Amino acid sequence: MYFREREAQPHFVAPNTFESEWAQRWRALEEMEVAQKEALDKQFKEAREKLESEMDQAIQEHEAVLMRQGFCLTMFALNP
Repeated sequence: MYFREREAQPHFVAPNTFESEWAQRWRALEEMEVAQKEALDKQFKEAREKLESEMDQAIQEHEAVLMRQGFCLTMFALNP
């Protein structure tokens, strides 16, 4: 049976037929899906990087405020 199946020629869809039209439509859909997933992944990556950058900046600003507050408290403690 294996050799008999191997002897048969592969089946390719003839152009401009019902089968080829639907095969092209499925292929176009799959290509669009891949492209949109890649674009969405890129957008999420950029959004993550932006958020991380904003978070780092906010942490630095918060630490600066805490340092200033600590400095002011020590000054008031030294000069009653």
